Amino acid sequence: MEFQDDDHASGTCYAMANLVQEKDGEDILTTHAVRYYDKYVKTGEGWKIAERDQYFVFSDSKALPKLG
Repeated sequence: MEFQDDDHASGTCYAMANLVQEKDGEDILTTHAVRYYDKYVKTGEGWKIAERDQYFVFSDSKALPKLG
């Protein structure tokens, strides 16, 4: 986190999101790698995200094997 002053900061966060959906009778796993550029503000309740820009780094989909 990079502080601009006592009540404002910015930073970069990374996340992976895995989603399963059914398509044509198959379970499809979609994985998204996401990068967030955040701006934070300090409130009486702690640090909160004031602004967020989201970018997908990559996405990949594949069929999951059938169980049973």
